[in-house]
Amino acid sequence: NQAASATCPSGYTYNSAAGRCEQAQQIDANPVCGSGYTYNAANARCEKQENQSATPTCPSGYSYSSSNQRCERVDIQAATPTCPSGSVYDTRLKKCYTTEQYSATKICGSGYTLSQNNSCVKTTTTSTTTTYSCSEGELNGTNCLVRAEPTMSCPITTAQKCSPMSTPFLDRESNNTCYYTDKEHCVSWEVTEQKRPSCPWGSTFKNGKCETTQPATASQGCPSGYSLEGGQCIKREYQQPTMSCSKPNSTYTGNGMCTAENHSSNGWSCPSGWSRSESQCSRTLTEANGWSCPSGWSRDGSNCSRVVTQPNTWSCPS
Repeated sequence: NQAASATCPSGYTYNSAAGRCEQAQQIDANPVCGSGYTYNAANARCEKQENQSATPTCPSGYSYSSSNQRCERVDIQAATPTCPSGSVYDTRLKKCYTTEQYSATKICGSGYTLSQNNSCVKTTTTSTTTTYSCSEGELNGTNCLVRAEPTMSCPITTAQKCSPMSTPFLDRESNNTCYYTDKEHCVSWEVTEQKRPSCPWGSTFKNGKCETTQPATASQGCPSGYSLEGGQCIKREYQQPTMSCSKPNSTYTGNGMCTAENHSSNGWSCPSGWSRSESQCSRTLTEANGWSCPSGWSRDGSNCSRVVTQPNTWSCPS
């Protein structure tokens, strides 16, 4: 007797230990990855792709505008003030102004009036005063009293014994004594008399003097500082007028002239391409931005990505 040999269908082999025909079958195992991972057959690993936004980078002086998605830089400069034609800009007052010259007003002090020669004059009038003077003698009220020495002469005496046709005559004199004698038809006689004072006609002998009264010379006069004009005493006082400027913001500049500054609001202008905000001009400069990703990440446009791996396990069908 001999052992029978086992025959198995094509593709099977006999397992003597198990006493049966067996065929080994092989299929690909299914990779199993952790949550969020997928299996990459090419790399034979579980992978998970992570994404995040790239950080925009701008040149120095620029900042990134997320709304405009670009790098921007704002330049600011002072706006240029503009004034109407003929005006000048006052940096201190921050206003436009024009300069106007006009004649100053001449003002005189109280009691003064402006004369034709542009001086201030105050005129005071008072009555004249009458003064009297004497060319000789002394003033006595409104008369001049002239005193003179009398003339000492012998009186003419008619002798009673002389005929009517005869006239006594002076025979001789001695000091203040007069001696008379008769002549021809008169009886001889002799008379001694004292000389008598005699004054000119119109004079009066008084107190041993011949006094003559004559009107004093009258003249019209004025107090000190006054001058006689048209029968009146007039005093004129002069002073320089005060120069006054009638318009606002005016300054007296001499030579009878005032300078006025007329202020007005100014406008503003900015260079082409700039926009104005009150007294400032600004403009926004743009430039294309770059992108940066953290280390280990790769950039795709504005996104960064990286692949995270982990070991996978295998499972087979039941």
